[in-house]
Order: sequence, then structure tokens, then C-alpha cells
Amino acid sequence: MQAATSSALSFAAGAAIPLVAVMLAGSSAAARVFVTFVVALVALAGLGAAGARAGGAAFGKPTVRMLVLGGLAMVVTAVVGTHTHVTTADERILPAGTAYITDVGMTGPHDGVIGMDRVGIVKKFLDGMPARFEVAQGNVQMNCVLVETDEAGSRNGGGRLQAISIERLRLRID
Repeated sequence: MQAATSSALSFAAGAAIPLVAVMLAGSSAAARVFVTFVVALVALAGLGAAGARAGGAAFGKPTVRMLVLGGLAMVVTAVVGTHTHVTTADERILPAGTAYITDVGMTGPHDGVIGMDRVGIVKKFLDGMPARFEVAQGNVQMNCVLVETDEAGSRNGGGRLQAISIERLRLRID
């Protein structure tokens, strides 16, 4: 809970710092946009590190997470990741109106190992020898997200539509 509170405070403070920089950037719109983007990224990295320290976590991952998510939130409508192919339940709308989920999950046969038949995977694991992997059969699913945007509302810093909701979906194909 302490790390989550620190992260929330970091996001709030990260929003105030660029406002001050914009006030000092002059009247050129291009200069204001550039200064806002650069200062926001520097502030997000610093505040990510401060949040990690306050929450007792390592500096690397929280700092990079704040920097990447904050930077993307300024220019994109949605960030949908996949790495482990295991759906995460962390979908949310970031403060700048960007829909986010860490891992949307896998699309394909779910009765295998990342879509491949278990027999070849287990054989290779047990004997260390090359094995032919066949595509698994049955229980085909598609994991995806539905992102709703506000076409009539304001746009984010990159001119993109802001997301107003994100919903995880799992569709069975067979």
C-alpha cells in the first residue's frame, strides 16, 4: 500500500512541475510543447526514483515504469502490452487519458504451452534434445481489450483521442 500511495503522489507532483516550466518557456507554442515534454519526462524519472525510495523498492523498474508510462500517456490513446501471455488485471485509464494494460494475454490454443502442444515442449525440457513443436489443438481463445474513446472531448498532448474506458475480453473460438 505504501508503494501505491508513493506512486500516486509521484504522478500528482509530476503534473505540477511541467506547469511551472511552461510558464517560464515564453510565448512560442512550439517551445512550450517541447519544454513541457522534456521537463515532464525528467520529472517523471526523478519522481519515479523518489517514489521507489519512499516505497522501499529498487530504483530501476519504478523509475522506468514512470518514465515510459508517463511519456506514452502524453502522446498515445492506449498502451497494450504482452510478454508472458498471461492476462493481467491491471487495466486502467492513466491521468492523461491513456488506456493501459500490462499484458493482454495470449491468442491461440490455451491447452498447450504458449500455443504449442505440450508433448514436444515437455520432451525437450526433460531430455534437452531438439524436439519438433506442433501447434496445440482445441480451446482456442482470443484475449483482447476494448478501448472506448471520447471523440467529442479534449485530446492529449500528442493530439490523440483520450480513452474513457478499457475492458478485458476473452473470446472462445471453438
